[in-house]
Amino acid sequence: MKQFFNKFALFIPLCVLLVLCIVEWCLYIWTPYSYFYSRGTPIPNVDYVATTRGDFVVEDIFATKQPRQARYVTDQYGSRNINFLSEPDVLIFGESFGQGAGIGHEFTPAVKLSELTKYSVVVAPEFHDPYIGKNQIEMALHTIMHQDPAKPRFILLMYVDSLLWFWDHEYDFEKTIKLTKEYSIKKDLFSKIQINYFKLKNFISDYSPITIISRKFKSFIKVKVKILLNYFSLYQKDDKKYLQTNNGTIIFDPIPNEIDISNMKNSSYDKLQKLANAHKQLYNLGLENDVVVIPLIIPYKSFAYYNERNNTDYYSEFPGVILENYIKSLSLPVVSVYPEFLEAVYNEINNNGEPVFWGDDSHWNRLGIEIAMDKVGKKIKELDNKYKN
Repeated sequence: MKQFFNKFALFIPLCVLLVLCIVEWCLYIWTPYSYFYSRGTPIPNVDYVATTRGDFVVEDIFATKQPRQARYVTDQYGSRNINFLSEPDVLIFGESFGQGAGIGHEFTPAVKLSELTKYSVVVAPEFHDPYIGKNQIEMALHTIMHQDPAKPRFILLMYVDSLLWFWDHEYDFEKTIKLTKEYSIKKDLFSKIQINYFKLKNFISDYSPITIISRKFKSFIKVKVKILLNYFSLYQKDDKKYLQTNNGTIIFDPIPNEIDISNMKNSSYDKLQKLANAHKQLYNLGLENDVVVIPLIIPYKSFAYYNERNNTDYYSEFPGVILENYIKSLSLPVVSVYPEFLEAVYNEINNNGEPVFWGDDSHWNRLGIEIAMDKVGKKIKELDNKYKN
């Protein structure tokens, strides 16, 4: 046996590597999309149906799962449009909320807004080019200045108010404009290498079949271990992450310890003021280029349920409401679904009403999207009539 392994010491690992390469290649050609990408994918030009579950329950054992059939369609950019239009009426920037994560194509924000307004609406692709922009404001700025990837009349910019601690509030808007203008200049060799490196890294992480299978297997093992530990009372439910309702157990992202809702106005005002001022500069730049930029403020799920979970009655303390009021003080158009969503959550908990968020997901559901797009549609029509006159 020892002689056998000595003789084939190099041959055996090469065979294993060859088998893995063949499996990788076969799965790349005949990709089981519904299994690999059950919550959608930015791969261009796909059309498939998958059983989707929430992004919170991949490795969770306590929350009530809500499996639903969802159709995923992407355009040539990998964005959730059947066809991407070069001159739409409305272009949506909203990351996973704008793409309609966790829901079927017919209920996505772009489709619902188009149905409600009869305007042409598309959702922008999720760029991976660091020269285009690191956040939504910078990507919208790039679109306004370069008409890339489209030349819209309106840009809908979605702000989920978890941005309070995820957003970079210190960037220089004028510097960003300068960098955006320089985008059209031919990139040097190092820049091209850097961009391709990021693309390769993202590809291996997101699209490599072996990587996906390994990740799914690791999640499967974690779930089984958690179930076993829970059976022996060694793994317990964290009350900060869950809420029991008539519809089952809802799961949340815990609010970071540094976030104090009762002191939000004092602790977050400067940050949100900077964001509002950056938005004003973007809005003015848009008007100079015949584009109207409209912000849509969406409650973070943990904030939307905060009052019902903590027996409080906050409203003006939430960061999204503070941002909305500051944008209004700058005489800019803004849409917020805070009042509608907080009312819906109250009715869900106290009157067995219909939820606006998936219980097993961080994202809004069909009803939440319909409420938001109805309100956005009315604002767009109002502004359309204003600027036409």
